[in-house]
Amino acid sequence: MDAVPGGACVEIEDVLHDRLPDVVEAVVLARPDGLPLPVLATRDGTLHRDAWRRAVADLPPLGEPALLPLDRLPLTATGKVRRQELRDRLLGGAPAPGTGRWT
Repeated sequence: MDAVPGGACVEIEDVLHDRLPDVVEAVVLARPDGLPLPVLATRDGTLHRDAWRRAVADLPPLGEPALLPLDRLPLTATGKVRRQELRDRLLGGAPAPGTGRWT
């Protein structure tokens, strides 16, 4: 699971959905050497910077958001974002932080 210092990416995504009503999809991709990349799809394809700053003021530090049209997000047949495919597209396949080992 993607995680960042101070929280899980999925938790941050939920907060972004709650605080930014125009966001129809939010994905936060952790990076091993940099700020997490928020990827957003909004109703009208824009993001109001003041609303963004207010929404993330008390969250762990995030990079500048990438805006994508909803139809450009890789989705499963059930509408879930294919995180690894999105990571491959936007981060050149950079692995998520961590070893991938559960034990």
